[in-house]
Amino acid sequence: MSSWDDKLDEILSQALQLPFVVESVSERDPGYLALVEANHQSRLRRVFQSIEDQLAFCQRSPQQRVDLLLTGSPCNPFSTARAKRFRDGNVQMHQSYNTTMQMVTGMYKAVRPIVGVTEQVEGFDMLMHSDSGGGSVTPLEELTGLHIRFLKIFSRDMEAVGISYWLVKLHMDSAIWIKIRRPRHQTDVALMSQWDDHLNFSDESDNEQPLPPAASRARGRGRGSSAFRSVAAERFERRREPEEAVVAVPAGQRRREQGKALVATDLQKRLGTDLQQAVVAAAEQQWHVASSENLLQARDFHMKGLHSTSAAAASMLQMPVKQVRHSLLELAWIMTAGAAWLWGGLLSSLRSALPPERWRPIMAFRKVRFDETPTALRTEDREEAEAALFSSMEWHDSTKVVQIEAGLGFLYEDVSSGSFVLLQGQLPSALRAVDSPNGENFFAAVESVFDLVPDLHRAFLDFPFKVFHACTDAAGANFRSEAASKAKAWNLAPPLRCVRLHLYCELHKVALCAKAVNDLAAHDTAGVLAVGLACATPGSARKMRRILKAFFKLALVVRYEECPAQPLYNRQVLDLYLPVGDGGAGTSRLVLRRRFLLSYFMNGDWQSSDIVHYARNLDPQQEHSVREAFAHYCSWALVPSKCPKYSRGRWTQYDKALQWTGLLASVHSLLPYLMTQYRGGSAEETRRVVQEHQPRGQDLGGWDAVLDEAMNAPDPGQEASAAADSVGAGAAKDPTLFDWTAFNQQQRAEAAKWASSDPVARVAVNLQVVNSLLQLTYDFLELDSARWDQQQRARAAGEDTRDYPLLSVARGTHVGQCVSGLLEMLTHPPRGVPFLKQTRSTRAFYCVTLSAGLCAVQAQLHMRHAACPIALFRADAESSQAFHQLPPCMHDEFARALHKMYPTQPAKSSSECAAVLAACAALASTDIGSVEASHASNRDVAKLRASGWTPTLAFVAGKFVLRKTKLSKERTAGFQHKHFLSKDAKCRAARRRRQRRPGGAWRAFVHEQQRLHRPGAKFDPDFLRQLGVQYRALPAAEKLRLQQVGFLANAAGRHGFQPFGPSQRQAQPPPLQVGDVTEAGAIVAPPPVTVEDVQVGGRTFEELLLREQQQWPARRDRQQEQRREVDLLVKHADRSELQKEVCAALKGHGVDTVLTELFEAVPGSRLLDG
Repeated sequence: MSSWDDKLDEILSQALQLPFVVESVSERDPGYLALVEANHQSRLRRVFQSIEDQLAFCQRSPQQRVDLLLTGSPCNPFSTARAKRFRDGNVQMHQSYNTTMQMVTGMYKAVRPIVGVTEQVEGFDMLMHSDSGGGSVTPLEELTGLHIRFLKIFSRDMEAVGISYWLVKLHMDSAIWIKIRRPRHQTDVALMSQWDDHLNFSDESDNEQPLPPAASRARGRGRGSSAFRSVAAERFERRREPEEAVVAVPAGQRRREQGKALVATDLQKRLGTDLQQAVVAAAEQQWHVASSENLLQARDFHMKGLHSTSAAAASMLQMPVKQVRHSLLELAWIMTAGAAWLWGGLLSSLRSALPPERWRPIMAFRKVRFDETPTALRTEDREEAEAALFSSMEWHDSTKVVQIEAGLGFLYEDVSSGSFVLLQGQLPSALRAVDSPNGENFFAAVESVFDLVPDLHRAFLDFPFKVFHACTDAAGANFRSEAASKAKAWNLAPPLRCVRLHLYCELHKVALCAKAVNDLAAHDTAGVLAVGLACATPGSARKMRRILKAFFKLALVVRYEECPAQPLYNRQVLDLYLPVGDGGAGTSRLVLRRRFLLSYFMNGDWQSSDIVHYARNLDPQQEHSVREAFAHYCSWALVPSKCPKYSRGRWTQYDKALQWTGLLASVHSLLPYLMTQYRGGSAEETRRVVQEHQPRGQDLGGWDAVLDEAMNAPDPGQEASAAADSVGAGAAKDPTLFDWTAFNQQQRAEAAKWASSDPVARVAVNLQVVNSLLQLTYDFLELDSARWDQQQRARAAGEDTRDYPLLSVARGTHVGQCVSGLLEMLTHPPRGVPFLKQTRSTRAFYCVTLSAGLCAVQAQLHMRHAACPIALFRADAESSQAFHQLPPCMHDEFARALHKMYPTQPAKSSSECAAVLAACAALASTDIGSVEASHASNRDVAKLRASGWTPTLAFVAGKFVLRKTKLSKERTAGFQHKHFLSKDAKCRAARRRRQRRPGGAWRAFVHEQQRLHRPGAKFDPDFLRQLGVQYRALPAAEKLRLQQVGFLANAAGRHGFQPFGPSQRQAQPPPLQVGDVTEAGAIVAPPPVTVEDVQVGGRTFEELLLREQQQWPARRDRQQEQRREVDLLVKHADRSELQKEVCAALKGHGVDTVLTELFEAVPGSRLLDG
């Protein structure tokens, strides 16, 4: 060791004091090589363009003493930033792999240095690929790590020449000292570049004292390029403010104002790391505050004014608009960074606040769910990323904006009582912009969210079980992100490793099932989409109604005979295409009106080509009025609006287009005629096309004929596309301009061709299967809603046990209902298909579509729910026993870690294991529906201005953070705003406003009499009728007095006071119910039941239920008897009286409805006039 110490002293003395000589250097980059020559002019002896030339020279030249060998081989093969870094065999196949494994070791053999330093990236010491085999052996113990592989080769080559070295590995991470800003990660750079202009917190000594002499260099490389230094100098001069615009603020006041936005200073002194305490100590110094920051210091914006425009806020605060916009960005940054500091203060104080001898740490949980969407933004130039904080160079591009929702959870056990406590919360996260949607960028974006929190890794060290949960869709980039995260976890020390719990979005799985069903009817999907595009022009619905009116007036057959019973086909069509209860309350009323009109007027068989209206008690002289009324109301009932556009990318509401087209195709086959006339074709062409596509009837041949028919049948969608191409072949004249006229003609031709292919059976079959999958989508959306969570919290406040989305998914109730519904359809014929069109092809298509839906649900949902890790969260005993019997090869990473922590059967049945699973179920997410919904809001913000203006990422991210804060503070009204109300709702609201006028002599008289005779009671019609008689009998002097009182009441009402004083029946807030959440976040619990509250005596609930069930047959018999009496009355009633009753029913139903506003009364119509 003494010889080594002497040699070390000699090396240190030469490196620190004595001059040195560079024997040779190799560099491929000419610019950097010129820089090296400029820095080492007199010391540099030989220069080579490549390491191969340098190695060849050293091998053929006589050996000289080399004290130090510095090598930095290419890092591309080993860098984790590559998309294919962890694929099997990809590292060895890289073209620069042999440079490290052969050339570097060859240099050591050739020159034999006394000391050698080899520099590489962190991925040099990671696994060759991500497949770890699932064992407990670390990569270093398996000797498969790249660094060990290199040392093996190096040791073998050195032993061949008789040289031995001491090998020392130093792991150096620059992130310990500095925060690396990655160019692909634009969020932090973009935000800081704009916020740095307005948060000018600079020390006085920084502006007055010059730089020390040691900071400047007389020769050699400068600090950055010349362009960078010039831009930085201009930026520094521009940032300096005049002395009169800066006011001095005492340190104590400055600290208190910062504490309002970030965290209390006394809490910062006691909590946090050394870095946080150093920042707090620096805040106590004397600071200079610019006067432009008064807005942020005085008010951090009213929560109710967050959604107002910046111009309105500027006029309210009397400040420039640009300054208000900058303050919005400052506030968003303070909310994001300040919340992360609060989390750091909490984590640093957990150990002292919860001592391990009293609170035993059980599990630490990190969760994240993210998704990306393309958004047009202004981002910084990639080539000028290093000057991002000092330059304003920007470029316009449709980048990928990543939205991340992250959170933390900690599970503790109270040692004294044996109970468990779960602490959880959300992490602040702004939007991230990535230049490419790959796994490496997503992984870096997710890690940056957790890097904002200080002491996160230190807090996780106390927990024996650590879980990292991610919920994403099944995109390929998310798979690569998970692989990179898993590889990083395996290369960490065992105390820092987190178990992965990756769940894929259930909504995306259901969307894949719906796609499997829709792919079987791709030509029908294209046809429905063509119909929606053809109807996109303004006035299309009005034109279609005119076509149907003219057709109904000519084709209607009025028969003066008894109306037959409603056919089964008619009821099936109404239930399939006009379902009751579909959508909101307004939609249900609209559907009921349409069902009533179609059932009343079109009371014939809809399978027939004849349009018949049965009117037994109608006078033949009124037939013209009947035709007019039939045409008016039936055209609206069939086409209330234009056809919705079929959206393939939506999760919900895509069945509306199928309902629109299917109803017209099912009712007397009106769709081919309507689309042909809408396109502009003649009636002869329509009749010929319909005759060509008449059904061929039943064919009782074998299944071989069915398959031959399906294989040889032409595709209607392909025929439609070919016909549309032939129509609009030479429409466009200018190739640089889009010809909308030719496009509309092409879509109309394609829609008419598809409508003529008789799609009624295919649309009915497709819609029935799609409805089951849509219901499953609505069920999963309900699990992620705030209403469902509030219901479960109400259950937890009572005596019942609350449910969680992961537990509900694991039980498989919703999926089981969907599968049961699809299986039941297999045993019944398809609904809504005419009898003559129920051919073998239709039945085969029905069977294939149901089979595709069942197989997709089984593969995407049922099998995945029955496997790990979702199967772990089934609460029933049979599932728990089945999991214990599963072989280890069927366990995933989470199940293996849980089995390792609780290896025996008593351990798995312990309360601690149950608490771990319950905490994971409470913290885990099953879908990213809320993230997808927020994408639409972000895109609306990006498209808020004119088309020529593109927002910056900082602007969209700031709006996103403020909107999230707004939603967390109070509920929004949603679409209940007055601009989104229907016309009827606006009219009713206007009538209510008119009726609420406070003044008048009559109102004064009513209030006086009410206060004297019936204080606190409601207004009664009989009482008001008596008051009306008394008011008309009042003398003139009393009426004059009441008029003066009414005038004063009007004045009081205009100023916001009660017109007639305080009333005993003022509107009070509704009482709190069990399960309601107060503003403070507390949940109302049921009152405790005492002995005095127990009711004794009377009938029990079971007795009352039994009595009610016994009365049901008698009640049903009475209702049937009433129906028979009504039918008999209608049958023998007078013809004119029946007309009056029908007219009164129609008018009563049409009051304040859409019917009275859309249509005018037909002149001369006796039926409508009664």
